[in-house]
Amino acid sequence: MNNISYYNSDRLIFWKTLKIKITNLKKEKKEKTPIFKTTYSLGPLQVKKSGCCRALYIGVIPVIGIVFKGNQKIAINFFGMTLCSLKRNRHTIPNNATAIREDRERTKKRLYINIGNLPYSDGRTGIPRVAKKLLEEGLKDKDIEVLPVYFERDSLQLKVANNYLDENYGLKSNKIDDEVITINSGDVLLNVLLDYIEVKGFSPIFKQIEKIDGKVFFTVHDIMPLQYPQYFKELTVERFEPWLRETLKYNGIITVSKSVMHDLKKWIKNNGINLKDNFTIDFFYLGANFKKNTSISLTKDESAVLKKITTSPYFIQVSTIEPRKGYEQLLGGFTQLWEKGFPYNVVFVGSKGWKVDDLCKKIENSKYYNKKLFWLSRVSDNFLVSLYRNSNWVIFASQAEGFGLALIEGLYFGKPVLARDIPIFREIGGNNVTYFSGNGYNDLAKSVENFTNRSYTYNKNFNIPTWDSSFKKIRSILF
Repeated sequence: MNNISYYNSDRLIFWKTLKIKITNLKKEKKEKTPIFKTTYSLGPLQVKKSGCCRALYIGVIPVIGIVFKGNQKIAINFFGMTLCSLKRNRHTIPNNATAIREDRERTKKRLYINIGNLPYSDGRTGIPRVAKKLLEEGLKDKDIEVLPVYFERDSLQLKVANNYLDENYGLKSNKIDDEVITINSGDVLLNVLLDYIEVKGFSPIFKQIEKIDGKVFFTVHDIMPLQYPQYFKELTVERFEPWLRETLKYNGIITVSKSVMHDLKKWIKNNGINLKDNFTIDFFYLGANFKKNTSISLTKDESAVLKKITTSPYFIQVSTIEPRKGYEQLLGGFTQLWEKGFPYNVVFVGSKGWKVDDLCKKIENSKYYNKKLFWLSRVSDNFLVSLYRNSNWVIFASQAEGFGLALIEGLYFGKPVLARDIPIFREIGGNNVTYFSGNGYNDLAKSVENFTNRSYTYNKNFNIPTWDSSFKKIRSILF
């Protein structure tokens, strides 16, 4: 069964629950882990409640449902289809803020890492991976208490994700349900994933944290919607500056590279923004410490795909499929090479993003698709490790990045890396990376061909940042 959780993504509620029930009837056994934690029955009618969902059943048929959405609205569903969305009471969040109080019984300072919607849905993309890795390292810390938190969809309250810790790390709490955070002097809330709606909408809670002498920090991964609006959806561009201005109202920003920090400071200065006294702007580097040398297991399907890919040496690019990532040039450049008999494969690892419908059709309609060109979406961590391990080269053709995690991951696995010549890649890769320039298919094709024909010596003295060092740098900034 698929990831039945305390938090129950709304995608699991309607027809999927019916399918599970029918399957269980056929097997003549009951599901051990119930989807709904609370059930109220009256004859054939049942009202079922769990996480962000409520549903009225007639027998085994889900008829009417209420889903508390991540955009602070309520969706009314009929047979799994959304009929309408309703706004929440505007007093709810301010009232929730007043429920956040001190806890004088505890002595350790706390770092709350806001993991956004991860309890409800994990798209296995880059920024959620950052939140998970920082949390994993933080849980090992002995000096401060590190806890994941999220804004619960039904209550709109900031809560400690006790059940997320149980489900994902086996760390059981003495609390059955997730609890409202407490704030003592010096505690910090670090927001890694919040979007504009959340940052603006939950501002009363952030202000309450500051009021009782806690601190509120945000990570900024880049300011590219301001620098390169052509690469993003109109709504993203429209909301980004208000989002950024909102984050600057609190205690500090931590960026994911020195380049982004400098870009942010320059933008603040150019826009005449006045910051609070003692407002902090600093940076850390993302890490790369997969289990490089340990054995890992793959599913049968994953093993079959890997076997097909490894029929020839291959390049790999790991990133969301979106306009700035250079996939158009990669497709065109490698196609030119294959037309001339180039023997090597290329693997794109990343979910489909925005403004790339035509590009994705080109990928899937290529005569080399699933022969020399492979596109994998939402791969597991184990499969990603296997893809890196078995690759011969890592390529990163992105036009702009805040960091470029795949570049560091490529170096971590000791692979030759070919990357576009942009400042951020120079900052984090230095002389350990081979760089290319030019935006034409032929530019890429020539660079790839030359790259595969040269020898590569790995610099053993290159200090690759780990997630442990990433977390320690953040902790030194915050405490």
